[in-house]
Amino acid sequence: MSDTASDSDYTVPLDQADGRIKSLSQDDYTKIVNAATSISTQASGEIDGNAPSLISRCNVEIGPDGSFGMFTSTGISNRIEIAFSVQPRSYGAYKNGPDGNAVLPRYLDAAQCPSGITIATREAGQLIKEATLNGKQWDCLTWRNNYEKNKERTWEWSVSGTPASVASWTWATSVFKAIEAKFKAAAVDFRLGFTPNPNGPDGQMFIFARRSVLVENAAPLDEGRGSEYLDPFDILRAIGPERDFKFNRIPEVLVIDHDQKVEFPMSFHDLHLLGNNVALQLFVTPRAFKHLGKLSWDFRLICIKVLAKKQAAIAVSPSKSVRKRKGIFLDDITSDSAGSPSKKQGTAASSSSSQV
Repeated sequence: MSDTASDSDYTVPLDQADGRIKSLSQDDYTKIVNAATSISTQASGEIDGNAPSLISRCNVEIGPDGSFGMFTSTGISNRIEIAFSVQPRSYGAYKNGPDGNAVLPRYLDAAQCPSGITIATREAGQLIKEATLNGKQWDCLTWRNNYEKNKERTWEWSVSGTPASVASWTWATSVFKAIEAKFKAAAVDFRLGFTPNPNGPDGQMFIFARRSVLVENAAPLDEGRGSEYLDPFDILRAIGPERDFKFNRIPEVLVIDHDQKVEFPMSFHDLHLLGNNVALQLFVTPRAFKHLGKLSWDFRLICIKVLAKKQAAIAVSPSKSVRKRKGIFLDDITSDSAGSPSKKQGTAASSSSSQV
């Protein structure tokens, strides 16, 4: 559970936050990401034991937001919350702009885009929403159907990342499969069809977590913080008051300072500027929706913790990183005594030993 000591919406500037993220060796990085996976509830805290077995014993019930959730017993404080440790993808990891992937039909006409919004077409016809504000830029992938009228429910803030170690991948896979099986069984009980989650271990977006940018005026807001950007592209005015929507809260992001043993907040809207060399702890809850006679599910994004970053020496980087190996030159070979087998054998052994 994320629990801050203050109701203040103050966040640490990006440069200060980045400077306090600890760079870890491979061993320490693996230790921290392996320790960051868990299942908990508000009522009980972190729950020990076999995660798939725990999920199989949960009840599938309707929560306050109208979605089906998993509960260890009756009551919203018993809804399960899962922590995954991930490393963000190098491409398409974030939809964290001021209004996420929100687009309108008129955005397909460049002349009708609001100031600061550009829709770019990339290879394979992909439509990329580029939002620019106060010197910062956010890019996110959009789909053609996002530009249809009255598609507010498809607008989202999201994060996607690969499980950050072999052990966390194994754990995440077992948890995902247990959730899928539980919701599939619930669909049978509810006499509904079932649509599998497309972002599983075999997909390109495992793990993927999201929350809605807009919610209905009568609906409760998600846990989090008020955005520092108050509808800068006038999306609410554009859709009109008759649509009866309001902005949701953004997820809280806490950075762990391992030296001081404290956590401090940074803006969700700056998260993409940290790059993909960081380890994130994503707190999510599985939720399912009934639509057109079928049950489908996803992970609702609750909050995020920035755990650490990899040391530059072990990070995936285009910088030069090679080990010097002994070279064999023709002149050196021919100048050696042809009758010195020990020298030839030594050269051969040295060459062979440098292979990796």
